[in-house]
Amino acid sequence: MGLKHVVLAFVLFSLCAFFTSAQPRCKFLPGQVWKGLYRGSEQPYGGQEVTVNITGPSTWEEVTTFTHFRVAYGLSSQNQLRLKDFDSSTPPILTCPSNSLGTYTLDWTADCSSVVLTVVQDYCPRRLVGLNKIVLSLGKLTLL
Repeated sequence: MGLKHVVLAFVLFSLCAFFTSAQPRCKFLPGQVWKGLYRGSEQPYGGQEVTVNITGPSTWEEVTTFTHFRVAYGLSSQNQLRLKDFDSSTPPILTCPSNSLGTYTLDWTADCSSVVLTVVQDYCPRRLVGLNKIVLSLGKLTLL
């Protein structure tokens, strides 16, 4: 009877280790810095390098030479990201309306150091053109 328990414990431990390592739980964390290139060719941000600073548990800042967007985000259990611009983003003409939500799927690398955003639905041209298929790579961690 003792050997059965040892074997069962080993099997359960192996299964837990397999599923934990096979499906890492990736997420954005406050203080992280992600880098990428905006997609598209629209000026002033198309093709520009963008830095995404995770400023809180549900906020980030997208910063380029020409723009500064403050964004609220939420992650769903289906690995989807929902985005909404704050009114204080600059330039205001490129800021998405505050009632405009964008939804993107997240495709993380196995080590969670890179992610591709793919649009599900977004009626805001700035996000749709700039963020669809963007590849963000984790930079250095900073303290808030």
